[in-house]
Amino acid sequence: MYVKFGVHFSGLQPQRPMNATGVVTLGPVGLIAVLETHLGLPPPVAHPSEAAFAYLQCLRAASAPNRFFHRSLQVDPVNVARTLLGWRARWYEAGWDGTFPDTAPARLADMVAVEALAKDTVPPSPGERLGRVAAVLSERVTQINCVELHTSPDILPYAWRTVLAALPCVLAPGLDPAPAAPEGSDLARVQARLLAIADGAHDGITERERLQGDGSLMVVRSSSRDLSAEAIAELVRDSGQCAETLLVAERDGVILDNALERVGLPRCGFRYHTRFRGAIQVLKLCLALMWAPVNPHRMLQFLLHPTGPLPRWVRSRLADAVAASPGVGGPEWSNALASIERALRERDETRDADVERQRSNIAFWLERQRHDPRVGAPIEDVVARTQRVSTWAAGRLNTADTAAEAELFAAAQAQAEALLAGLAHHRDGGAECIPRLELERMVDEVTTDAPDPSTFAEAGHLRATASPAAVTDRWPMVVWWDVAPPPAAVSYPWSRRELVALREAGVRLPEVDDLLSHRSREWLRPVLNATETLVLVAHEDEGGTHPVLTQIESCFDGIEGVEVEPALLRGEPTLAPLAVRTRELPLRRLPAPRRWWALPEDCTLTPSDVESYSSLSRLCDHPHEWVLHYAARLRPGRAADVSDGPLLYGNLGHRLIEEFFRAHDDWRSVPIRDVLAWVRATYPGLVEREGAVLLEPGRGVDRQRVGATLERSVVRLLAHLRVAGIEHVAPEASHEASFAERRLVGDIDLLLTDANRHQAVIDVKWGSQGYRRGLLVENRALQLATYAYLEKTLDAAGRWPHVAFFILSTGNLLANEDSRFPDAVVATSASGEGAADLWRRLGVTYRWRWEQLGRGQIEVVTDLTEPDGLSTPPDTGLTAVAGSDPYDDFIRLTGWEAFH
Repeated sequence: MYVKFGVHFSGLQPQRPMNATGVVTLGPVGLIAVLETHLGLPPPVAHPSEAAFAYLQCLRAASAPNRFFHRSLQVDPVNVARTLLGWRARWYEAGWDGTFPDTAPARLADMVAVEALAKDTVPPSPGERLGRVAAVLSERVTQINCVELHTSPDILPYAWRTVLAALPCVLAPGLDPAPAAPEGSDLARVQARLLAIADGAHDGITERERLQGDGSLMVVRSSSRDLSAEAIAELVRDSGQCAETLLVAERDGVILDNALERVGLPRCGFRYHTRFRGAIQVLKLCLALMWAPVNPHRMLQFLLHPTGPLPRWVRSRLADAVAASPGVGGPEWSNALASIERALRERDETRDADVERQRSNIAFWLERQRHDPRVGAPIEDVVARTQRVSTWAAGRLNTADTAAEAELFAAAQAQAEALLAGLAHHRDGGAECIPRLELERMVDEVTTDAPDPSTFAEAGHLRATASPAAVTDRWPMVVWWDVAPPPAAVSYPWSRRELVALREAGVRLPEVDDLLSHRSREWLRPVLNATETLVLVAHEDEGGTHPVLTQIESCFDGIEGVEVEPALLRGEPTLAPLAVRTRELPLRRLPAPRRWWALPEDCTLTPSDVESYSSLSRLCDHPHEWVLHYAARLRPGRAADVSDGPLLYGNLGHRLIEEFFRAHDDWRSVPIRDVLAWVRATYPGLVEREGAVLLEPGRGVDRQRVGATLERSVVRLLAHLRVAGIEHVAPEASHEASFAERRLVGDIDLLLTDANRHQAVIDVKWGSQGYRRGLLVENRALQLATYAYLEKTLDAAGRWPHVAFFILSTGNLLANEDSRFPDAVVATSASGEGAADLWRRLGVTYRWRWEQLGRGQIEVVTDLTEPDGLSTPPDTGLTAVAGSDPYDDFIRLTGWEAFH
């Protein structure tokens, strides 16, 4: 076996394809695995997170007030374990034997105390595995004939040098490259100057050189990675040198792959790693539901997630309930559960056991007892939830339709099993509860970034790499895409005294200056190994530039380059000097607002069987809203539609008033102090069931303000009713009547009856008293008129009831006359008309609008459209409204103003 080994060969490998057997290219992980296999050593099978969890228990066992990690361990134990485990792994790679002399500094002595426990319990680190390999290599042989080193052995950790010393090794030809471009070219001059700087042979050379612009060196600048990737993809395609081109993309290489695919070239196989794949987010979402108070936003994320342990259709119905009434246990929630049960029973062969099983699953995930994050959650509860996720992921894995889907669910199951192992360590340490922060850190530890399984290298792709240090072969064209500033400076987290003690104990850590020098030479490899053309692509949204680009720009003038966006805005036919042709695309303007939409002749609208105030109002005042909502069935996204603000506060007020009157038949004689006591006792539970967003951090003032407002408003409402002589109150009275050969339905907030059996309708609103008063003055209170009509149809004498608004935020009752409510704020209709007249006008406008819809005419009433002759309603109809509806969900679909 011939092995090409490099520290940076774990990802994409930039070597040219070859016809050979027994030749492999391996990174550190791969070579360790091969050596262990050849030597008969069992490899570790633990999840990567298990080492951190096991080491955490060792830290806890060794912890004492005088340990340097003691206080940090109490605050963020998982991060402390991860950090110190990294120290330990680095030391073992540098030759540590697990001990320090008694004279070692305190922190090193503390690490030795922990190591005494960790030696036999923590899964072995790469350094320990290499030590085991080195010990066995003296007794056994491998099938490796030669190791070609593509990383300088001087910079490899001591454990690697020990292993490689026992194997036949040779240095790769391009390990320490020399200038490769033709002598006299711009690229050759740049290569020679940069190499002289790296070798320290540039002393006395201070003048800037001017390049001749021969096209061998080009610098591309862009603010958009997508634009620069498109330009590079077209450059490579048009050059005809795909087989002789190397792409270097240290990050976001998937953007470059997407551009290659768009121009018809195969993908190189850059992987996009993220922890935000749907399947691997399920564990975190499931565990986020176990904390008190209930978080409606987290619950909605769980319900709207692409996948989960509950069926999608079940989650969708529950999501509607949570969005409308944020919480668990309210009427919306109960209605959703009933709807789910009905849907299950309507299915063929659905048994009671199936219904009960689904109901039990919903209760397990969403209705179980929640735990105080300050105290922590019982480990048994966390284990139960995690085991359920593991079982669910295993089931989806076994029924996956594609390999990509199977890969994601396998990762989801692996992370759940890794968390179970970590929880077992925690439980074995004697703990019964786990704090919220520690659990979240454990979930982060097991939820590693997962690659997109749908992206992979395609046949005939360009050679590519994500590391400049991996470029050890010569290439006619090298494109270094996204020459971004490097990560933070190299340093050690130990003091000088500790570093001295480490080296005295045989921990052979390289000097920081050596690391910096080596990294600087690695950056030169893409530059020095380019034989004809080097293209550097820099993006200007970064905080600085790469040292290689900085050196080039500080030493040379006349660098050929192009700034992509300015060139496109100037309308240049090509991006010189890339010679990439630009294309002029026609400007597509946003649709302009139009007063009327016209339906195709073959499209007809039909009235629904049921009407309500909402549908009547939309149809008469803003017909486009009616069409989009009821005919097209468009809805806003539920994730951004959690009820909050005045809408939520009004809903809470409605529910509180409803529950009060249902619980107090004797409301007329209840003392005020008892009313206040009832409200104060009922309000917290109501918020948890239907307004849990007010329980989120930072919402305490809102919660108290709404509660205090509702206390005053209930007291004020009772005062209005008592002085008006009301005998009976029916909250949320559901009525139905016939209207225009259809059913008209509505829920009247408060239906009042006095001793003379005269009735009144009250609609409860949170605020906007001035706006409601204006509706009464203009006789445009369509909601009150609708409710009054519903009640009038049930009255034996056909009498129209009195109507009024009750404003929760002020405690005022708004009425159009004071004969019914002596303490009301009176807003007399300017025209002298009342609810009966308004209802007659509504009927006229309703028929007029349907005549228009029958002809395919839809009026768009917004601020950006002007009425015309068709917009004038009949004289006996409603007065036309002007401007946009402030609650229009579809305003962005009605057109845009022209921008000049």
